[in-house]
Formats: sequence, C-alpha cells, structure tokens
Amino acid sequence: MFCSALELGNKTDHLALLKFKESITNDPYGIFKSWNSSTHFCKWHGITCMQQQRVIELNLSGCHLNGGSISPQLGNLSFLRSINLENNSFHGDIPPELGCLSSLRILHLNNNSLSGEIPVKLTSCSKLIGLDLSWNNLVGKIPSEIGSLWNLKQFSFENNSLTGQIPPSIGNLSSLTDLWLSYNHLEGNIPKEIGRLNNLKNLCLSVSNFSGQLPPFLYNMSSLNQIDVLNNHFNGSLPPNMFHHLPNLKAFIAGKNHFSGTIPTSVTNGSFLLQVLEIGQNNFVGQVPSLGKLKILSKLSLFNNSLGSNSTKDLEFLKSLTNCSNLIGLSISSNNFGGKLPTYLGNLSTQLIELYIANNQIYGNIPNEIGNLVNLTILAMQHNHFGGTFPSTFGKFQNMVDFCIYHHVTNMGSIICLLQLCTEEPGSDSPTLDKVSYRKLHHGTDGFSVRNMIGSGKFGTVYKGILESDDDTPVAIKILVKRGMPHIYKQSRGPIFSRCGTCNTPPSRLARLLSTIGASQLESSTIGMKGTIGYAPPEYGMGSKVSIDGDMYSFGILVLEMLTGKRPTDEMFKDGCDLRNHVEMSLPHNILNIVDPNTYLLYEAYNSEFKDYKHTNLKLKSLTNL
Repeated sequence: MFCSALELGNKTDHLALLKFKESITNDPYGIFKSWNSSTHFCKWHGITCMQQQRVIELNLSGCHLNGGSISPQLGNLSFLRSINLENNSFHGDIPPELGCLSSLRILHLNNNSLSGEIPVKLTSCSKLIGLDLSWNNLVGKIPSEIGSLWNLKQFSFENNSLTGQIPPSIGNLSSLTDLWLSYNHLEGNIPKEIGRLNNLKNLCLSVSNFSGQLPPFLYNMSSLNQIDVLNNHFNGSLPPNMFHHLPNLKAFIAGKNHFSGTIPTSVTNGSFLLQVLEIGQNNFVGQVPSLGKLKILSKLSLFNNSLGSNSTKDLEFLKSLTNCSNLIGLSISSNNFGGKLPTYLGNLSTQLIELYIANNQIYGNIPNEIGNLVNLTILAMQHNHFGGTFPSTFGKFQNMVDFCIYHHVTNMGSIICLLQLCTEEPGSDSPTLDKVSYRKLHHGTDGFSVRNMIGSGKFGTVYKGILESDDDTPVAIKILVKRGMPHIYKQSRGPIFSRCGTCNTPPSRLARLLSTIGASQLESSTIGMKGTIGYAPPEYGMGSKVSIDGDMYSFGILVLEMLTGKRPTDEMFKDGCDLRNHVEMSLPHNILNIVDPNTYLLYEAYNSEFKDYKHTNLKLKSLTNL
C-alpha cells in the first residue's frame, strides 16, 4: 500500500517538529505540553497549518525556551512561510538548512544567543520580506550575496559583532524600508549603492566604526524618516541646504562623531516633521539658528560642541524654541554659551522634563520664570556663573529627581542631588509621610541652612529638618548620590531616614520612603522592625544584625520594584517565588516581558545627555546590566 504525497508531507512535518522539540532543554511555561501524540501537530502551541495540514508558521516568540542550537530539521518544513523564535535562549550557529525554505517570508531569530557567521545559504530565500537576526553574538561579514533578497523590506542585524563593510549588493534591495545595522564593528564608508533605495525610511548605523563624510546622495533621499549615525567616526561639515530635500525626516541623530562647521541653516525651513535633532559631542561652532518652525520637535541635543561665543546673543535661539510645544528634552551643556538666562526660558513647553545647561559661561540670576517648567525631573545647571539666591518658584518642581547647581555658584549653597519622596504603601503600620516636595524640604531645613547640617561627606550631606504635617518631629534629610548608599549609617546622628520602600507614584520617579530608626535599633536585630516584608534580606529573619550588605539587598529589591512595577508583597509571589526569582528567570533575553512599560521608556537611550525613545538594544543591555 502506497502513501499519498499528502501523507508523506504530513509525516515529514511531524518528524521535523519532534526533532525541534528534542533540542529544547528548558520549557518554563510548559509550551510543549500540547506537543503530544494525542493532539494533531497542527493544533500544537505556536503552529499554524494550511488547509492541507502542512505547517506554514512556527511562532514561539518570548517563550523563554532554552536549549542547544536550532534544529536543522526545520529546513524540512518545505511550506513554512514564517519562523519567529525571538526572545528565547537558543545557542549555536544558525542552521544553513533554513536556506532550503523557498517559501519563507519572515525569519525572526533576534534576542537569542546565536553565534557563528550568517549562513550564505539564507540568501537563497528569495521571498524573504523580514529578516531580523539582531541581539545575538554573530560574527563575520554580511554576505555579499545579500542583494539576492530582492523582496526584503526589513533588514536588522543590530547588536552583534559583525565586521567588514556594507556590501554594495545591498543596492539591489529596491523594496527595503528599514536598514538596522547599529551596534556592530562594521567599518568603511556608506556605500553609494544605498542611494538607489528609493523606499528606505530608516537608516540606522549607530555605534560602529563607519568613517568618512556623509555621502551627498543621503540628503536627496526624500523617503527617509530617520538617519542615525550616532557614535562613529564620520567627519566633515554638513551642507547648509541638507534639510531642504528631506521633507519626511523625523530624526537626525549624529552625535559623538567628528562633524565640524556650523549647524545647517536649512534646519530653519527644513522638515517640519523633525522630532529629534541630536548632534552633541561634535565640533560644531557658531550660533544656533532659529528652530521655531520645528513645532513638533521633542528632543534637541547640542551638548559638548563649541557653539556660542560667550556673548549676550548666544541664547537668543531659546526664544524660537518656545514655539516647540512638544519639547521634552533640551541639552545645551558643555558649549561656549554666555550671557544671562533669559526670562523666556520659562515659556518653553510645560512638557519639558530634562533641561541641561551646565558647563557654559552663563551668569546672573536664575530667572523666577524657570518655575513655570513644572514637569522638570532633571535640571543640570552646574559649572556656570550664577549669582543671587534660589528662585522661590523652585518650589513648583514636584517631580524633580535630579537637581545639580554646584561649582561657580555665588551665594547659593550646594545641592547635589534631590530624590523625590512619597507615601508609605497602603495598609502598612509603619509611620506614614505625605509626598514631600522640594518646597517642603527647602522650608523644613530653612533653605538647607548650614546651621541645620548634621553631617557631610563625599557621599552626600544630612540636614535636620521639620516637615509640615509631621507633628513637628525632627527628621533627617539626606541629599544622597547613589554611591553613598552603603555608608548611610556612618554619616548620621540620631534618627536617620534609612529604609527604602515603595510608593504609589510612577516607578520612573526614584522613590525613597522614610522611617525613623534610632541608633539603638541600628545595633540590634531587625526582628520586630516594621514594614520591611519583602525588602529585608533573608538573614535578618534569623536574627542577624543590620549590615551594609543587608542595605544593598534592600536597595536592590527597590530597584527591581521600580523596574517591574511589582511589589515584593504582591499576591503573585508565593510558594517560594519572590520578586528576585521572578526577575532572575527572565535574564538576560526576556527582560522586556517583566519590565514595567513606564520604566522601559526611561532606558530607551542613546549615548547622549538625555533619553531617546528608539534604541531598543542599548536600552535592553542597560536594563540587563542593572
């Protein structure tokens, strides 16, 4: 009795999937429980079949799967159109057998631990539309045959260790819209063949070893939404008219290179869609042109150049920025800007959350109008020549988490870092404090008066104060940089706010709960201490004394709470599972599954002075390291 072609095909697909299952050594979510003999493979988790019961899709994205290399038997799934194994922990080489899948349109293997070189055989999958191999450990060169993937639209090899140059054959990819090659060791010039990609929207080549000048054709690619060449070795000047033929440009990111000359004047009348202009850490000179027509500009970074001439006209461009109602980040630090801070600084967008004007030649009083920027969380003004006193309007900064205004400051005292405080978690029997604003701290310490200072050292300063609505109980307020955490007990006298905890404000605001612990308590066991469930290290429960190591454990739990948005006392943590284990299971490749979205945004950073909401890979690496 002969088997039909359909039966043979079904058997081939079935065996290929079983071989793939055999390579998996850890399945924390029990995905493969459905992959059993009592269920047809077309109904297995992650499998999609066509009407003839042939597998066309394998999607096991984000399942925390751990095993050896990807099974080469997947190359026998001859009808397969899509493979999505992103956000797992596969190791080893990419099997060349995947190049036999002539119907393959999507191949997403990003965010694993794959190694070796990119198989040339993959370039035989001529129907590929999306190819994502980013966030792995791939080495070697981009295959010169890549140009045979003429249907390719999305092409991402970011965050690997690729070397060599971009092959000229890339110019054959006429359908390409996204080219992501950042965070590699690629070198050389941008090949002229890229100028033939008339549909290209995103060109991302950051954090590599590219060099030379940006090619002129780049400024005529009207389809471009984003040019990102951050942190390379590009040099030369930018042509004055470069923005005239980039009507769809939303982001120009060119910081940390060797560009020189003046800022192109065409930015004044260029793309009105521009949202991000990042040219910090270069060698630009001259005055900043008017930017008022960029009404949806959200981030402007000019830091660490040679802009300005230490004159009273240097900061006039700030007036044009008052038209940019979406501005959330502004950095002009480390230039040669002079003059006084204009009062119209207070007319900048109320959405502004980060303002850096440090390391310039700015002098005079800080205008009261700065208090209008009520949503500021970071204000860096150090290394200037300000005089006078702190404006009373600083009390409006309810969200401030980092405030620097030291060095070259006349008659203004010294504040290094201000951390926001908040209320104790509901239901706790620990002492409760209302949300404490900068104004209350300022008032409670009589303007951080020297006579109220009770301790000072290289890790910070401690002030005695009386806060409103606190029954006139003296408390200690520590202005602390994070490296001083292990020494918090060593620099205090009497009651000291020393225990970290949780709060009801968004995790993006570093929260620090206060509870008074006397000196005698610091020398005794923490048994009986209130409100530390989930934060105290396990050894405290066995009678151990308070220690620096214990402090750091508690601080670590607080950091995990801020990153995940989950408390160690949440109901999900039981039967031996706690917040620390919950996070540990997701490292290093599945961190996005446990990170709170609000915190996730904060780590979308590129290498500049303020955050940018785009560089996923750098953000992931930063979160994992933290």
